Amino acid sequence: MEGFIQFLSDPNVAYLLLALGVLGLLGELFHPGAIVPGAAGAIALILGMVGLGHLPFSWGGLALLALAGGLFAFELSSGLSGLLAVAALVAFVAGSLTLFQAPASGLNAVVVNPWLVGVMTLLMAGFFLYILKVVRSSRRAPVQSGLEALINHPAQAITRLNPKGKVRIQGEVWTAELEALPGLSSFPVEAGQEVEVTGLEGVVLKVRGRPGQPGEDSEWPEVGWTRP
Repeated sequence: MEGFIQFLSDPNVAYLLLALGVLGLLGELFHPGAIVPGAAGAIALILGMVGLGHLPFSWGGLALLALAGGLFAFELSSGLSGLLAVAALVAFVAGSLTLFQAPASGLNAVVVNPWLVGVMTLLMAGFFLYILKVVRSSRRAPVQSGLEALINHPAQAITRLNPKGKVRIQGEVWTAELEALPGLSSFPVEAGQEVEVTGLEGVVLKVRGRPGQPGEDSEWPEVGWTRP
């Protein structure tokens, strides 16, 4: 056990675990329901934090890494403009280089190998470029194929949509957001109710209550909307 703790206390190992943890959680965000990336990312983050607990780390550097992960996540859920991704990469590099504090006089320096920082930065950039390529390709694809085939397809809410939540469609779990419609007031959609996909923004489905449900006026959706 002591040898394992010493292994985690290597600054390069601790940093690598933190970076891989961020990548794993971002992968889960891009493909909700995959489970493995999110679970592996969470474990890597916890082990990285254990390693940091035995090192003279900087809270400022750690906050920059957390900010980078948050900016990447917000970029993935807001339409992939690219600006936040650039800011996230800057925060990631700055946090990587300032993660460990300067040691006291006479002690060995605790630093991350610059080559490792470079490799992880390239991985982060490559991950985002891959997602950007997938999303843009899906937007150009015909409606009959790709992600746009989900439009007008029914889905089932598995969490409360108010306005965001999770839905299940074609056996997969997606992040969804209720779409505001002119002349209608939105209300939360409860778990178990059906919605209809109306669009795709980045990796977030736009949905609304399904019209024409049994026992309802077909002009007004059964769930999620009501006359103002």
